[in-house]
Amino acid sequence: MYKGIDVSKWNGDIDWAVVAPNIDFAIIRAGAGKTVDKTARKNLEACEKYGIPYGVYWFSYAGSVENAEKEAVACYNVVKDFSPLMGVFFDFEYASVEFVQEKGIKVTRELVNRMGVAFCGKIQKLCDFQAGIYTNLDYMNRYWEKETLAKYLVWYARYNHEPGVSGWDMWQFSSAGSIPGIVGKVDMNYSKEIRKGALMTKYFTDLERLVLEIVQGKYGNGSQRKKALKDLGYNYTFVQTIVNDYLKH
Repeated sequence: MYKGIDVSKWNGDIDWAVVAPNIDFAIIRAGAGKTVDKTARKNLEACEKYGIPYGVYWFSYAGSVENAEKEAVACYNVVKDFSPLMGVFFDFEYASVEFVQEKGIKVTRELVNRMGVAFCGKIQKLCDFQAGIYTNLDYMNRYWEKETLAKYLVWYARYNHEPGVSGWDMWQFSSAGSIPGIVGKVDMNYSKEIRKGALMTKYFTDLERLVLEIVQGKYGNGSQRKKALKDLGYNYTFVQTIVNDYLKH
């Protein structure tokens, strides 16, 4: 089991050089609703600099499939120059429901699942990163279909000494953690695995096939490969990261 944190602008100015030796991974808030988190890029750059495996989440205020897709595009625009291999998560929770209901929209099980699928599907179409859903037991029972959660990474929240359920990929076990380099309390998480670029066939069968074809020389090298992959709709930087990691093994 690996221990990590999730952070946002509410955690202030983080000293990542001090944080790095004390965690195995980090999940960075990319934004919320229509707004990019003002610390997102700085935090992502720090994870890159100090070699911390990382993912991102988008706190959703979507009340429709269309808005969920717009949030996915906004999230992609934040991470497109990075490699959030720990996942890109759709975070729809209590404040999300309150906001949507105040707009006169009824939040139903069907709507939540359609928005989650729309966000995750859009992310995976835009950049091939693993998409995921953030949830707790209440929302798992009230809103999320098992079939939806089975498609994506599951980031499960329960502030306890044990998760109490199975089927999660990451478990947020505390909102009151303490890590050197961060002033005040910070959310703490466990992950079953660290995704640093190694091929994950459970999620990436198509990408694995593409990487093998690249290694075999099908798409050429340098600018030729870059153009070929972009023409096919792939994020070149992300794919090349996977190829480089594959060649190291």
